Amino acid sequence: MINKMSQTLDWAYDKTLSGYLGQKNIYEFVEDYRSKYDSETAIEKLIQTQTKKQQHLVL
Repeated sequence: MINKMSQTLDWAYDKTLSGYLGQKNIYEFVEDYRSKYDSETAIEKLIQTQTKKQQHLVL
């Protein structure tokens, strides 16, 4: 069971870095935010967007 969880986390980490099914990789994702906002605002916007996505999934 622990091995399967570890494999799943490894897979998720890899997909976060490299992108998944046509999604941007992490570097493209970050650069997209940084190209639109200064660093502090980019961080705030990213957190807001991801939090809204998570709240929507819970509802």
